[in-house]
Amino acid sequence: GPLPSYGSPDIIGIGFEVYYPSEDRWADLPIPPFLEKSSYFEMFRGFFSYVVIGSRLCVSTGEYACAFDTVQWEWEACELFSDFSIQPAEHFVRHLDGCGPPFPFEKKAILYKDNILLCTMPAFYPPVCAFQICDEKAVKMSLLLDGMPCGVAVDLVDLGNDYFAVMLFE
Repeated sequence: GPLPSYGSPDIIGIGFEVYYPSEDRWADLPIPPFLEKSSYFEMFRGFFSYVVIGSRLCVSTGEYACAFDTVQWEWEACELFSDFSIQPAEHFVRHLDGCGPPFPFEKKAILYKDNILLCTMPAFYPPVCAFQICDEKAVKMSLLLDGMPCGVAVDLVDLGNDYFAVMLFE
């Protein structure tokens, strides 16, 4: 849904939807914990990143992460990076129920072969990283594309069937 500017009191119409192709219709999902009115003014900074892992849509703001479980049809804490902290531990303060620590990557990530998370991390060089996923948690990180020219913007495109493309923009 559309995102308001930071501090806006209007959170109506924000959120996530599911598309039913056979019925050609959209339906609202429940509001994630980080968009509930009680938490909105404290921390909402806009959506930062997301990845689909199995039956879960994992979404992270700059401060929190939640996952929508499409089987249980509910939001839950996303602990994808709870044991693999790139940021100092004091950066994440667990004071919002139902949320886990934020993701260190930007925009979208691609799950490759069910256990490799490919993502872009502009603060790193080179900015394309791969995390090994074990039991739905990041356990090991590698930097990819060694020898990439400096100052290049990067994006990942999921082509399906375990194919992906790395787009470089100079």
